[in-house]
Amino acid sequence: MARILLPLCVAAVLFLCGIVTAGDEKAGGEVEKVARAEFPIGEQATFEAEIKHLATVLAAKVQYPAPEQYTRDIVVGHELKYVFELLREWPATEFRQPLLEYFSAKQFYEDECAEALLAYRDEELTDLVKSHAGVFGRVGATRFYRQENDMNDIIGNLRLWGRRFEFTGPKPFEPLDSLLPESKLLGRLKWPAGITVDDAVRQLGDTELSIRLQSWAWLAERGIIAPTEDVIAAWPRLKYEHQDFISDVRPRFVGHQRLLKLFEKLALMSAESEGINDTLIVGQVKLGRMETITQARQILAGVPVGKANDAPWSKTLALKVLAAAPSPEDVAVLIKISREVDEYRAGIAVEGLAQIDNLEAIDEVGKYLAKPSTDFRYSFVVRRIEQQSIKQLRNRDRYLDILATALRNALEISTERHTRDWRPLRLLGDAFICMSGQDFRKAIQAEKKKEPTGRVMGASWNSSKGFQTFSRPVYHDTATSIAKVCLDWYSQRAEEGRASAPR
Repeated sequence: MARILLPLCVAAVLFLCGIVTAGDEKAGGEVEKVARAEFPIGEQATFEAEIKHLATVLAAKVQYPAPEQYTRDIVVGHELKYVFELLREWPATEFRQPLLEYFSAKQFYEDECAEALLAYRDEELTDLVKSHAGVFGRVGATRFYRQENDMNDIIGNLRLWGRRFEFTGPKPFEPLDSLLPESKLLGRLKWPAGITVDDAVRQLGDTELSIRLQSWAWLAERGIIAPTEDVIAAWPRLKYEHQDFISDVRPRFVGHQRLLKLFEKLALMSAESEGINDTLIVGQVKLGRMETITQARQILAGVPVGKANDAPWSKTLALKVLAAAPSPEDVAVLIKISREVDEYRAGIAVEGLAQIDNLEAIDEVGKYLAKPSTDFRYSFVVRRIEQQSIKQLRNRDRYLDILATALRNALEISTERHTRDWRPLRLLGDAFICMSGQDFRKAIQAEKKKEPTGRVMGASWNSSKGFQTFSRPVYHDTATSIAKVCLDWYSQRAEEGRASAPR
């Protein structure tokens, strides 16, 4: 009997283990499926349900990171960077274990994950961050050293940064007569220290309109678009700078349709404010409202717009709308405008052409790029081509042709003038890398370590040795190295193409 029971027991144990393992694999598969959800996530029955679902998706993305795609990550950034950026202001229980496991595995975005862990102000997690060589210092040196006057005290500055999550009283927001705080650089607002996502969501239900609006705006700045009734109610009372801020937010994580509907309503309320109205209308197009494009085409073509849809649009606004989402049928009108004397309108038209996968459009953009410039409009056009690179293109080779010509010209200018402003060269180099789909990192490093371009000499003071002279080699800057590697690859590719062509 014992001989029979023992094998049966072993078999039963193995069977049960199999059930548990299968269950774990199934659960893991479900989590991985959630991790592949695209941002912004779809709207739920309630905003609270959306936030709960967003938390589930974020935790899954930390557990199962999307694979890296070198050129795509240059253009739009790997999604983990944005996830960690949000999580360092959302120290919630559901993220703690996924963050800890990611960090313990020493993965690629180690520093960004460290910031999210430090936000918990937990001694155990802080010790874990310190245990990874160099991470604690890098986080302090690269992220927070400018927050106070003591630039060198990394530990002190980390402590100062930690205060962002410390506040007295139940409310991090206080009522403001202006409803929203003052703006600072890059269009962001000056927020009080210590706010977290959970705090802002909670205060959406406050009795004070100013606090509800601040909560909405703080979340919106981080890509979370909450219900918009308070924004509509407060809109007529807001300063221009606050209206401009709201018209520029985007739904990175939640609330795409909600923001689109908000922009439609606010545009009707802002018809007299030309700048804000323009931004709201173009914003609608960028959020996917394509009906506006038809109206823009009619205005630019001089065709009377129907009474029902008539709007006091200028031709410049119509051009901005068209350039926000152009198509091959717009090539002729955009080329015509790109050759106008008005540089502002011409620049917008070239931006539009850069987004059309059409030979005639690309060649017109090539003429513009062939004259490298530090003008902001030039950088916008290069950036549009870079964004094109992640699409399925029929004319990728023609894009590479015009970028190679522009790179040669920019390299020649920087060499002749010995200029230290390499912005056009670097921008063009990055765009070429993305359009080529090649990972040139090793080649660029090798290029930088080639024969030095010269030597620099000088003197320094040492407390123990006094004055000392020095001489050290000077190598190519990064922008020049990128340009040389890209152009070498382009020439070699062209040579191989000629060699393989039928005779």
